[in-house]
Amino acid sequence: MTSQVILGGLEQTRNLLLQQQIEITRRLKELEKIMPKKRTGNGYTIIKQERKKDGFVYCVRYYFLGKLLPTKYSLKTNDLETANKRAVAWQDKFLSSYKKETNMGCAFHNLLSGYYAEGSTLLQESLNTKRQISKKQIKTYHSFMINSFIPFLKQEGIFTIENFKPEKILKFGGWLRDTKKLSAKTINDRINEAIKQALNFLYLKEKIEYNPFRHIEKGDITIKAKKGEVKKRRIFPVNRLFDVLFDVEMWNLAKSKEGLNNPTDKQIKRKKHLLCLLSATTGLRAGEVFMLKQSSIEKIGGIYFLNIDNSRIDLDNKGVKTENSYRRVPLHKFVYKAINEYIQAMNITSDYLFFSGNRKTQNGTIFIESYKQCGIHCGFTESEIKMNKVDFHSFRHFYRTLLSQGGLPKELARYFMGHAKVMNDMDDRYTNIEEIGNDIGDIELLVDNGKKVIEILNGHFDNAYTRHIEENDKQIVHIEPREVEITNPKMSKIKYLTYVISGYENFIECDDDNDE
Repeated sequence: MTSQVILGGLEQTRNLLLQQQIEITRRLKELEKIMPKKRTGNGYTIIKQERKKDGFVYCVRYYFLGKLLPTKYSLKTNDLETANKRAVAWQDKFLSSYKKETNMGCAFHNLLSGYYAEGSTLLQESLNTKRQISKKQIKTYHSFMINSFIPFLKQEGIFTIENFKPEKILKFGGWLRDTKKLSAKTINDRINEAIKQALNFLYLKEKIEYNPFRHIEKGDITIKAKKGEVKKRRIFPVNRLFDVLFDVEMWNLAKSKEGLNNPTDKQIKRKKHLLCLLSATTGLRAGEVFMLKQSSIEKIGGIYFLNIDNSRIDLDNKGVKTENSYRRVPLHKFVYKAINEYIQAMNITSDYLFFSGNRKTQNGTIFIESYKQCGIHCGFTESEIKMNKVDFHSFRHFYRTLLSQGGLPKELARYFMGHAKVMNDMDDRYTNIEEIGNDIGDIELLVDNGKKVIEILNGHFDNAYTRHIEENDKQIVHIEPREVEITNPKMSKIKYLTYVISGYENFIECDDDNDE
């Protein structure tokens, strides 16, 4: 009885293993059908390539040094026997072409990999012209060339510049999004700044004979952001922000009621106030504000301007973000007065307003603390500020919103924000901001358009002044003492007594067009 049980169990096991073997064999045969067959004996693989006209055509991929080449060569037939004959007959021709392309590709790839490398003579020559780029950005672009662009070219079998067609640039953008998980904004920067600028200069210096960007309308590639990829940025309410910027005495962070009522000079955060005031009323970027000098202020035609010519801490590599960022921006008399009061109160003895000269990097902490404190005085909490995507760059959006609501033409707003090199009919009269002043007509145009910006700001400062006038012991703006929490650089929440505008007013949305 026991023997029969054992034999029955063995028979079942044998049958089970046999069925599994049959199933594995069946699956392997199915895989063989969909996998290209390696023809190691012949040194090539025949594959079908779909064609609209003939349905399909046979192509060949050859093996070279034991590796299947990425390039597919058309055999120009849909007859398998003919395809095999041509694959053999054309093998030497195709492989010879591949070897030639590979050798040329090494030279092309080496040219690209060395462009942003340290000590690159080509890059230095480019920087000696009008291109401005920081050392940090150079390292970023060099890494991008090595780790993204050249690997993509190799993957696509692109060994010469002539094979890098405009449609491949778009494919590269999609590859960056899918493979490197980059945002549309970063992709557009890397392609139009790192790649395009390099190829433009190499073409100009006749290092390459073809430039795909010259065959693209408007010259730039634009990868559109996916839905939800771009965070919607908001800004502080206009009147509320002007009320806070109008009254520097509000910028008092005290530990007691006595300190709130009788503040010391140290308690009133004049530097943070002035940083916010400058950016909100001139649209300057953080780096441009930080590197401002007293000598940056010029009086032309009866109004003040800020001459923007540097936004970099590295004084050996001065410059601004783009060529268009060299500009003169109107400075309201209220802001000019606040600058002078800050210089006197802070005992500023150097030409720089904020830069001490002993830093190698921009002090980002001061900007974070500045916009947070500004939002606190506007009556918001830190979490509300964060939730509405408000940061120091939002003041730049705020400035553009003021100009737009004030009716300033878009091209003028773009000039004063550093997005355009020319304003109105200046397009026909000069091409570089440094040339302003050589022609009386250019000066008049700058002053006339500057006055338009000043008029817009006048309205807001006048309204703020009116709201702060005490009439019958009652102000239109209601300011109250309040205990608030502010996160310090060590990520600890510190409680202060300060002044805030009472009530609540929603953040407002702004136009996100061209905000860098």
